[in-house]
Amino acid sequence: MDQHKTDDNLRYIGGLTRVLAADASISFAELMVKLTKFCGYSVDLRCQLSNEGVQNADSGGDCEKKEDEDDFHR
Repeated sequence: MDQHKTDDNLRYIGGLTRVLAADASISFAELMVKLTKFCGYSVDLRCQLSNEGVQNADSGGDCEKKEDEDDFHR
């Protein structure tokens, strides 16, 4: 992912993409540990709601906010 220079949106520019399902009760820290073990290296986590672009998730609060917004839109 790379930030587009004119509109500050993230764009996919190549690399490996993985999809992983996790229980909603897992903490952000636990999720990052599991992802690192799963991939074999440190990873970046990004969230996407159904009607929005991809955004970086730098903390558990970022993911929880996205989850709450997504639940609201369902």
